[in-house]
Amino acid sequence: MIDNQYAMFLQSSGEEVFISNNIFWHKYNGFIVPAYLPHVTPTIDEFTAKKAMKYSKSPFARWNSSFGQNDEASWWYVVRQAPYSMQQCSKKTRSNIRRAIKNLIVRPVSLDEMQEQGYAVCEAAVVRYGNSAFLPSRAEFSRRLTAAGAFYGTVEYVGVFVEEKMIAFSENHIQDNAVFWESIWYDPEYLRLGSSYALIHFMLEYYLNTRNMKHVSDGCRSIYHETNFQDFLIRRFGFEKFYSKLELVYSPWFYFIVSLLYPFRCVLDALRACRAPILAKGRAVLCQEEIRRSFL
Repeated sequence: MIDNQYAMFLQSSGEEVFISNNIFWHKYNGFIVPAYLPHVTPTIDEFTAKKAMKYSKSPFARWNSSFGQNDEASWWYVVRQAPYSMQQCSKKTRSNIRRAIKNLIVRPVSLDEMQEQGYAVCEAAVVRYGNSAFLPSRAEFSRRLTAAGAFYGTVEYVGVFVEEKMIAFSENHIQDNAVFWESIWYDPEYLRLGSSYALIHFMLEYYLNTRNMKHVSDGCRSIYHETNFQDFLIRRFGFEKFYSKLELVYSPWFYFIVSLLYPFRCVLDALRACRAPILAKGRAVLCQEEIRRSFL
């Protein structure tokens, strides 16, 4: 069994991590996923997934296979490979980057700086967009930073500053020489200064050019909430879709519920304006089931 520092970070940060058949898993939004970044997810068969699911008493297990496959599919990760240059961007994007980096400072930040200023950025983002479900508690935030310090090189932070004030940051996870932008937080009051352009430009130069990482990724196709950010990355910064196969295994009772509700997925989709968490989760479950069936 290989050493998995990433899984150990997740466990240290407070997430439930366990090993089944020599594979690390962790609880995520009530179900289980492998505790690896997508490009190093090991080969997992249905028997192995069911065993892990039963052990954790989870309704389903989800993982990806065939990361970066050539065939177009309905499941993907948004990825940017090297080399990166600002000259590869459009004239408008280059202008936005230059204006942003003229007024803002972007750099790697220490854990002490994150403890002092990071949580305020999260709070500002939540106040603007009105969705506190994604806001960690102050204790959870601090515990995550402590875990990052214990597993140096696995988790890093990059921040954007106006003078000494942090106005945005990204939490970045690293495994096998590739970077996953786990979460990016912006203080909306300063978006007009181009904080998003400055942060993305810096991180692409820093990770792909300076540190010669294989790629950076902003994650998989979003099924839980609507976002235009991945489209922004593709249009403005040359990210592309790395197609993959979505794998799902259900417990018997949960499969029964999904099968019962699946014909009514359009009804839930029509209620998208309703922000009730249970409806959002229901839409996500039925959306991923639709994706799973597309591979059959």
